[in-house]
Amino acid sequence: MGIIMVMAKVCGINHIPKNGFKVFNVAGKNVLVANVAKKYYCADALCTQKGEMLEYGELEDVIVKCPAHGPCFNVSTGKVAKGAGKSVKIYRTEVRGTEVWADVKLDI
Repeated sequence: MGIIMVMAKVCGINHIPKNGFKVFNVAGKNVLVANVAKKYYCADALCTQKGEMLEYGELEDVIVKCPAHGPCFNVSTGKVAKGAGKSVKIYRTEVRGTEVWADVKLDI
């Protein structure tokens, strides 16, 4: 068994609201996809402070706020913008036509 990195289709760009985000399950991982001025970013969807889902948080520009305890993360870099916790994992993201793809780890 091992781990490989592969580009996987996450969603269609029409699934992500303008200046908003959604969470999708990709290869068993919850991936947050953000659309910031038609630029797409993919990141882990779990807050690193207490493991809460970022799915119900708020997005302002490239900053997503955890709804549970308030830490904020930059979806373009993964770095903590405010509060406690470690950086969230960022996935290399590509738009291919009308689809968002991300470089995710697969356990094989």
